[in-house]
Amino acid sequence: MSYHFLNKFCFFLFRLRYDIIDGNKAHTFDIDPQTGVITVYNPERMKRSYLLRVRVSDGKYSNVCQVNVMVEKSENSGLMFQKDVYEGTIPENSTRITTVAVVNVLGSALNEHIVFSILNPTDMFVIGPTSGAIRTTGIRFDREVCEHYELIVEAKSHMPSKEKPRVAHVIVNVTILDINDNCPMFVNLPYYAVVSVDAQKGDVITKASRLQLFSAVYNLERCGCCVEDRGKKIARARLA
Repeated sequence: MSYHFLNKFCFFLFRLRYDIIDGNKAHTFDIDPQTGVITVYNPERMKRSYLLRVRVSDGKYSNVCQVNVMVEKSENSGLMFQKDVYEGTIPENSTRITTVAVVNVLGSALNEHIVFSILNPTDMFVIGPTSGAIRTTGIRFDREVCEHYELIVEAKSHMPSKEKPRVAHVIVNVTILDINDNCPMFVNLPYYAVVSVDAQKGDVITKASRLQLFSAVYNLERCGCCVEDRGKKIARARLA
């Protein structure tokens, strides 16, 4: 059994740390400090329910939430997904409605009606209840807001010969691909520099500044044109 605690926003500028600060009796559960994934650490003598308090911190600020864990006996239903984990990708800023993954189950009987659903639904994805196809909804994906989605998909089937429905679960990971939508731009164009007539190849004449505060060094071979003026060369860098 696992539970993935997701913060509402995924900030890439700060490293977040997750901790279980209360409710973890007998160290029953463990949490990954970087991803927030809660897993079973000690399955012996588990109680029927747990109320965990989970803290997330960026080193300066922190927030606490409650995680309710219900422990139920799971019987082998005979249904299982074809893959242990499904993977899908979506380009950043995409608004196209597209299929990111198709889940399917094994062990179903002939003409058995199986319904698929997402147990942790979001506005970004929907699943076909009979096809198992996971599609986007047309809402724009922003990798700077959240770069990864973890969906929990359930397959459920009701058979007349059984009182309880047959169920199976699987994880679907969707990764948002990075697109350089913040390309660097030069500022204070055009650039001018004064160069001595005895300058050597590779001598630095100026630095070009970008909005990202990076710098690029240009030598004499990178200049757009050179003209004579009183024993010196005036180099004008034509940058675009």
